[in-house]
Amino acid sequence: MSATQTAAQTLDALCADYKRVKAKLSEKERVHREHVIWNAVCDYAKKSGGPKRSQAEWFYRHLGGERTEYEIHVAILRTARRMQSEINDLSITDAIDQAVDAYRGRAAPTNGKAQSSLPQETATVEKTSPQPPPAPAAKPVVTEERVKELERMCEEYRTLCDALSHKDRAQREHDIWQLQMATRGPGPGVRECVDRRREYELRRLLGGTVGDYDVRRQLYTFGKAADPMWDRLQTDLTLGCVRTLSYQAKALAKKQNLTLSEAVLRALADYDEKPTSTTRKRNDGKVVKNQGGSHTRAAVKPDPVDVKAADAAVQFRREVRALSERFVAQRLADADEYLRDKATTDFAQWIEQGVTDLFATIRKHAMNTRREKLVKIGRVRFQQACEILGVKGEFGKKIDLMLVKRRHHERSKQLHPDSAQGDAHRSEFQAVQEARDILEDYMRQIA
Repeated sequence: MSATQTAAQTLDALCADYKRVKAKLSEKERVHREHVIWNAVCDYAKKSGGPKRSQAEWFYRHLGGERTEYEIHVAILRTARRMQSEINDLSITDAIDQAVDAYRGRAAPTNGKAQSSLPQETATVEKTSPQPPPAPAAKPVVTEERVKELERMCEEYRTLCDALSHKDRAQREHDIWQLQMATRGPGPGVRECVDRRREYELRRLLGGTVGDYDVRRQLYTFGKAADPMWDRLQTDLTLGCVRTLSYQAKALAKKQNLTLSEAVLRALADYDEKPTSTTRKRNDGKVVKNQGGSHTRAAVKPDPVDVKAADAAVQFRREVRALSERFVAQRLADADEYLRDKATTDFAQWIEQGVTDLFATIRKHAMNTRREKLVKIGRVRFQQACEILGVKGEFGKKIDLMLVKRRHHERSKQLHPDSAQGDAHRSEFQAVQEARDILEDYMRQIA
C-alpha cells in the first residue's frame, strides 16, 4: 500500500470516529480532535499533491455542523499555536486548553480579579505554573483620531478611484488595510473587522469587486518586478489577463530558477507572441488576447464509420428525391384531383418509412462495426491494469469506473512529466494511461 493510500485511510478513520462521538465530546475535546484531523489533512495533501481548502471550510464540508463554530475553533487553534511559540516548554495540548478557557472567559484569576472574556484573535494566556502569573500587558487603545483618519482615507479613495492608476490604488488599498487592522481593539468609536480576509473587508469599506483587489494585491507583493505589468495594465491588459500572467510568472520563476523580474518579462513576451487571430475587443475599448493554452480541448476527429453512413444517407435522399419527382410527374399526368392528393400523401408516407428504416439499418451497422474494432481484453491484461491502478476486480464482472478514474487522476498527478520529478517516471505515467484505457475497453466488452 502506498503512502498516499495509508494517509487517506488514516484521515477517513479519524473523521468517522469524530462524527460518531461528536455529540458526547466537550468543546476542549472537540478542538483537540480537530487539531489531530487537520494534521492528517495536511499530511495527505503533501503526499497526494491535491488542493487544500481553508481549515474551517474543510471541517464544514467533511465533518458537518455549523460553519461559525468551526471558525471559532480555528481561531482558538491559531491562538494556541502562537502561545506555544511564545512560551517555552508549553505543549500544544496545554496551549489548546488555555486558549479555550481564555476565549470562553474561564481563565484563571489574575491578582485577585477574574479575567474578562478575551477576543479570540488577541487573547494571550500564560502557562500555568506554581508562581503567580504576571499581569497581562495593556492593549493599545484605539483613538478616535485613528478611526477618523481611516474614514477620511476611505472617502478619499472612493472620490479619486477613477482618476488613479492601478498601482496608486494598490498602494492606497495597502495603507487602508494596515490602518484598518490597527483600529481593531478596545477604544472609543472602534470599527470591528467583519471579515479577516483582506479583499472582502476592502469591498465592505470601499466597494468594488473582490477579484480586482486580489489582483492588485498580488502585483503589489511583486515589488518593482511588477512595473512592466502595471504599465501594460494601463494600456492593453485587463485585470483577468494580469492575474493569469502573474501565475505564469511565478511558475516560470520556480521551474526555471529565474528572478521574479525576468519571469515577469518572459511571461509578457510569451503573451505578445500569441497570434492576433485570438484577440477580442472589450466594451471599454481595450483589445485583449484570449488566454487559451495547452488546456484547450483538441477538436474531436469524426469517426470514419459515421462519415460513411452520413454520405450514404445524403446519396439516398438525392435518389429518393429524383425518383419521387419522376413518379409524381408520371402519375399526375392522367389522374384527377382526388387521386393526385391521395397518391401524394401515400407516397410521402412510404418515403418517410423507407428513410426511417434506412437510418435504423445504418446505425445498427455502425454499432456492429465499432464492436468489431474493439480489442478483446484477456484475463492477464485485466489483472495487470488493476494492479497498476490499485483497483480490486474480478475478471468477467463489472468494476467501478468512478474508482478507476479517481485512481488514474491521483497517479497521473504524481507521475506527470511536468511535475517536480521530470522525465524520471515517464514510462510509469504511460503505463497508467494504458491501464485506464484497458479497463474502459473491458467494461464496454462485457456490456
